[in-house]
Amino acid sequence: MPQVVDFDDADLEAVQETVSERLWGLTEMVPDGAYTAVNASYAGGKALFCFVKSSIWIVSTSLVVLALPVALEAERANMEITREQEQRQALFGAPQPMS
Repeated sequence: MPQVVDFDDADLEAVQETVSERLWGLTEMVPDGAYTAVNASYAGGKALFCFVKSSIWIVSTSLVVLALPVALEAERANMEITREQEQRQALFGAPQPMS
């Protein structure tokens, strides 16, 4: 049967480790291969995030600069055609079918 160890407050006061010392001690438990894999995946994720962020910026600014003026001009032209049709209808009555 395993022996049960009772830790009391006196044993805990004898240990004078800081949090940073405890964390440093935990790094010794992790194998170097795992540390390298985590570090490489973090660097890859960071590079991917930077690439996606830059791509989104380039696409969105290009869309605003190139496509938005075209869309606004098309809308303006449609409004002009609608205004002319309404004016024609007000002056001449019902629209005549075009042949």
